[in-house]
Amino acid sequence: CPGFHILKNDLLVESEHLDALLLDLNLQADDGIEIKLQIDSTRKASSYSLTTDAGAIEITGGDPAGVFYAIQSLRQLLIRTDDHWELIETSIEDSPDYSHRGLFLDIARHFHSLDDIKKIVRAMSSYKMNRLQLGISNDEGWRLEIASIPELTEIGARRSYRTHSEANQRRALCPAWGDGPEDIEGYITGNEFIELLKFSETHHVEVIVEINVPGHANALLRSLEESDTFDLLEPGDESVHQSAQGYRNNIINIAKPDTYRLLKTIVEEVRVLYSIANVPLRAMHFGGDEVPEGTWLHSSACRQLEVWDDTWDMQRQADRENAASALMRFHYSQLKQIVKEITPDTRMGFWHEMSPYVDSGYINCWHTADNNDHAVDDILNRDQSIVISNASYLYLDMPYQMAADEPGLPWAAYIDTSTIFGFQPLGSWGINVEHEHQVLGLQAQLWTETVHSPELLHYYLFPRLLAVAEKAWNKSSHCNWQSFASAIEQRELDHLTSLELTPRHRPNSL
Repeated sequence: CPGFHILKNDLLVESEHLDALLLDLNLQADDGIEIKLQIDSTRKASSYSLTTDAGAIEITGGDPAGVFYAIQSLRQLLIRTDDHWELIETSIEDSPDYSHRGLFLDIARHFHSLDDIKKIVRAMSSYKMNRLQLGISNDEGWRLEIASIPELTEIGARRSYRTHSEANQRRALCPAWGDGPEDIEGYITGNEFIELLKFSETHHVEVIVEINVPGHANALLRSLEESDTFDLLEPGDESVHQSAQGYRNNIINIAKPDTYRLLKTIVEEVRVLYSIANVPLRAMHFGGDEVPEGTWLHSSACRQLEVWDDTWDMQRQADRENAASALMRFHYSQLKQIVKEITPDTRMGFWHEMSPYVDSGYINCWHTADNNDHAVDDILNRDQSIVISNASYLYLDMPYQMAADEPGLPWAAYIDTSTIFGFQPLGSWGINVEHEHQVLGLQAQLWTETVHSPELLHYYLFPRLLAVAEKAWNKSSHCNWQSFASAIEQRELDHLTSLELTPRHRPNSL
C-alpha cells in the first residue's frame, strides 16, 4: 500500500479529514490506490458504504457525517507491518442504530481545559460518537464565561480556603475534593468555547451545554448572592431541605422574577456564541436532577404564584407533593418560554427527575439497573423520548474493579470495559418493542468529583468509552468480546496514544 490518490470533489471539507488521517499514518497521497468520496442523499443519515480492493477505495455516505464515519472505519482496516501498511479488502454497509451516541463530561466539579476537551472530541469522533453534553455548572463551579455576568466565572470558577476578601466580599467558593490550600480556578472563555464549537462541528460532534437548574446551583447562587443586578435570594424562605451532596442552599427560587431574567441572559449569550461559531444551537440541557424534598414549600414568593393552592396544608404529605409538582411545572413552563423566544428550534434536555413535569424535549435517565420504582416505565408511558444513561453500566466515574489502588466511587457498580460490552440497553430496563422507537440512544457520564487531572480524565474514559461507542452504534453487535478486546489491545490503545491520551492499561484487564 505505497500511497493513495484522493479524488477531490464536492466533499473537499471531508477530504481534509482524510488528508489528516493519511498524515497520521505517514502515507503519501499521490500515486497508488484511488479513493473516491461521494454523498448519496437517498441513504439514511450517518450511514455509509465502504469498498476496498487492490485498485480503489470507494466511500459513499448518506451525508457528510456518513463519509466521515467511513473514514474512521478505513483507519481500522489498515494493518501496519514492519515496513509498510496493508489494507484489508472488504465491502461494508453500515449505519447507526441510535441517533444519540453521547458522552456527558462534567467540567464543573473539577475543571478540564479546552485542550483536554478537544482531545476527548477527537477520540469520540474516531469511534463515531456524536453528542458531547458539557456540564458547565454544578454546586462546585461555573465554568463558561458569560460576558455580561462576569461574577459567574470571577467567583464561581474559583475555589479557595479564602472565600472572602479582606473587605468581606465573596471572591471564591469553598474547596472541593482534591483541592489544596491554594486557589483552584479555571473556566472556558467565550472565544475558547467558539473554538470548541467549530472544532467539534468538523468532527461531527454536537456540543450540548448543560446549565443545571433548579438544583445543583450553589456556584450560581454564591457567585451572585452579593449582586446588585440580580435579586435571586429570599431571606424569609424557611423551607428545610438538604441535597444529596449535603448542600442546604443550592436551589434557585423559581418564583423570583430575576431567576428567569438571569436564565434568559445566559441562554441568549450561549446562543450568540453558537451564532458566532456558525454552528446551529440544536440542543441545551437544563438538568433538573436531585431537587430535595421540602424545597420552596415555605417560600412566601412561591405561595404568591398562581399555581399555588391556598388550601394546601404543608403538614399533609399529599399536599406537599402536589405543591412540589405544581412548582416544578411552573419552572419548566418558564424555561420553555425562554428557549422558545430566543432559539425556538433548540431541543431541551433534562435528567429523569424532571420527566413528570415536561411536555417536550428529551430525558436522560440515569436510573440504575433495577427500575424497581418504575421510573423508566413512567417515562415511556408518557411517550417521552429517552436517552439511556444507566448508572450501573454507563457512569464512568465508577471504578473498573475492586482494588485498593483503583480510583472511583462505587455507589452504582464496578464497571470495566467488558461490563459495558455485555450491556443490553433495552433488556436492562425491560423496554419492549412497543416503546423502542422512543429510545434516542445511549450516553456515558463522567462526573468529576475525583477526576482532578488530565491523566485521571483519560484513565476513567479509556478504553471503556470504546465499548459505549460500540453499543451506541450497534445495539446487537455480532462482535464477540474476545475479538473486541483483541482489537483494543492490538490496535486501539496505540491509536488513543496517538491522540495524546493515556488510557488505562493493565495486563489482562480491560
